[in-house]
Amino acid sequence: MYVEDLVLELSRMWGTVNKADMDILQSFTDQYIDSTGFTEKQSVLALRILKRYENSLSYKLKINIAAFLENPNFKLKIRKSVMSKSVDIVDGNIIQVKFPFNENSVKAIREFKAKEHYSTAIVWDKDSTSWHFPLSEQNIKFVADLCSGESFTFCEDFQNYIDNIEKIIENAEKYAPMLSIDDGDLKILNSPKNMPKIDTEDILEAVFQARNMGVTLWDDNINTFLNSTYIDHLVQKFLKNETTKEFSLEPTEMGISALKTIIKYNGPTLIIIPGGSEYEKTTHMIDILTGIGIPEKNMSILFRLPSETGRKFNDFVKNRGLNGPISSETKVVFISAKLPKPLLKSGIKFNTIINTGYAMAHYSLKEYTKNHQNFINFGTKVKAQGFNFAQL
Repeated sequence: MYVEDLVLELSRMWGTVNKADMDILQSFTDQYIDSTGFTEKQSVLALRILKRYENSLSYKLKINIAAFLENPNFKLKIRKSVMSKSVDIVDGNIIQVKFPFNENSVKAIREFKAKEHYSTAIVWDKDSTSWHFPLSEQNIKFVADLCSGESFTFCEDFQNYIDNIEKIIENAEKYAPMLSIDDGDLKILNSPKNMPKIDTEDILEAVFQARNMGVTLWDDNINTFLNSTYIDHLVQKFLKNETTKEFSLEPTEMGISALKTIIKYNGPTLIIIPGGSEYEKTTHMIDILTGIGIPEKNMSILFRLPSETGRKFNDFVKNRGLNGPISSETKVVFISAKLPKPLLKSGIKFNTIINTGYAMAHYSLKEYTKNHQNFINFGTKVKAQGFNFAQL
């Protein structure tokens, strides 16, 4: 058997292989699928890992693999190891990054690639044994951060790009959109022509409005206001959290107070209710919502329970008039395990999603909430593969 085939088989043995080795095997497998051979160093590392699990792999394959490891054969040609560390601009619009195999660096690139909508444009070029990135401000910053402090050699053009970006960052107030108090008015300076105007005189509300437009820079006056004792420290923390990064609140008095402020200023809101405690958690959330002045007529519950077990919940929804369709007046929508089709058809845009906790999400709901702005876990965190949940 070829070494690549043994690596592929071992990469499927979850539970047998430790995480560090599995990460390397997965990377090797991706490389093999791309028809890229091992480097000299990778071939040695692959054999070392295979020998570590020789007995387990032999048992799975029902053959003794010792001979394949003592006299290894490789299906793909062994590549000469890259020894240099360099970043160059090639063909005028490609950032070329070369470095000796480093699992942490490869993992960082793959994670960055997975987050970007143009991920297919970030590629491993086996002919030049280098990673290729389209030339963009975002990619320049990522590569610069990845390679800083690692003894990389930057070509003159790439270094010039870095210097220019740093100048812009240092003088953000001249270039980047920023919420400001200008001549007594709240406005976004340096805003694109198509960006909506701030339409409130309430500073906190203006901060939420700007945040939903993607503006998270504020002038000194607004910073001073946000850092004052007038603003709940949990609300301060939320506003300084990245919009696509999950945020957690405990179901304490302070947590509930912060949640009320967020819902008040950052609707419409989608609330996810777990299976098994629908009545208790729905009524609890409705108490919170009515406590900040949101009428029940502006709420819509888009799920029901089987009549034999959920009559109390279903009657509550019907009797309180919470079973109406989504309209232009809807401020809060409740769903449970799945993503209802009426919600998607409505076209409603949620500025906040609140997850009150459940054990497993339907794939459609998982995809909908993935990287959604202002996703809040309201409760005690529990872990689930690929998704964080909360349980009150």
